[in-house]
Amino acid sequence: MSSQKERDTALRIACSNTLPRIAAHHLAKGDPNSVSPFGLGALRVALMRRPLSSIVHGSQRFIAESDVYSILRLLLDYGAAVALPTQTTRAHIGGPQCWKPMQCDHSGQPGLHLVAASGFPMCARLLPDNGANHRHKNAGGYTALYRALCPANREVADILLACSSEANPVVKFPQGVTTLHIACRFAYTDMVNAILLRGADVNVVDSYGNTHLHEALCQMGPGRTADVVETLRLLAQHGANPDINPRVPAPRQKAETHPFPAVREMFVLDKPKPSRIRPLTASTEIRDPLRSKSSKNDRGGPKLVDRQTPTMWAEPKTEHVI
Repeated sequence: MSSQKERDTALRIACSNTLPRIAAHHLAKGDPNSVSPFGLGALRVALMRRPLSSIVHGSQRFIAESDVYSILRLLLDYGAAVALPTQTTRAHIGGPQCWKPMQCDHSGQPGLHLVAASGFPMCARLLPDNGANHRHKNAGGYTALYRALCPANREVADILLACSSEANPVVKFPQGVTTLHIACRFAYTDMVNAILLRGADVNVVDSYGNTHLHEALCQMGPGRTADVVETLRLLAQHGANPDINPRVPAPRQKAETHPFPAVREMFVLDKPKPSRIRPLTASTEIRDPLRSKSSKNDRGGPKLVDRQTPTMWAEPKTEHVI
């Protein structure tokens, strides 16, 4: 006769391989909330995106979401706790150089976080209906939405955004890092545009002193110039302030050393060129260089005053810190 520990282990193996009939057999006497020595329960094992053991034509095949959904429904029917977090250790904190933020922190992940990271939209709709809270945080202070902020998981991100009444939900507590901060950090232009269209404030400052412009300027990955420029353009169109300086150098100052020339040019304030008009003296007749036909320069043309050429952020704006 199998022990309880052996039945629970068999259940996790069945869930990992998406075998619903075998999982149902072990659930009759097993515990869906038991945790393995690695800190993973049956629900967590089922929801973690993973490839099949075989590789076809040199590419990995991932387990279909429909199979994961069947296992998830089964576990929920037997009382699996959707808020029970994983007990694995943390990997590393995602930065602008990393394009996969959902894989950068594995500590204390509730079920909805794993669904968001795996990109399972069917499961993302099911879990909130069974008690999962989109506001719950993992051990690092991140919400599930943070783990969905990559192009491959856009559908899940849209589902989680629809659960929130805020235009720009906070995804990192207690630092106040918002969805738009993270989208700008990875120059995720489609998500940046989507959040801005929801009416997000473009000048929010987190507890680190960073605005969305600061985050966008941290992205220096090879081949990302066009994405960074487009991100900055979208922020500029919605009134982003390049001169906010609460505790860190302002975005305009930070942009001066950015490796992308196109980015540096967006923040340059054009200085007026030296005027070629001779200074007035007591013996000089006062003339309007824009109207006088007799006032000529060395090439025979009228003397015109050079004016400042506007750039993306031509004039410093008033600080707006929230």
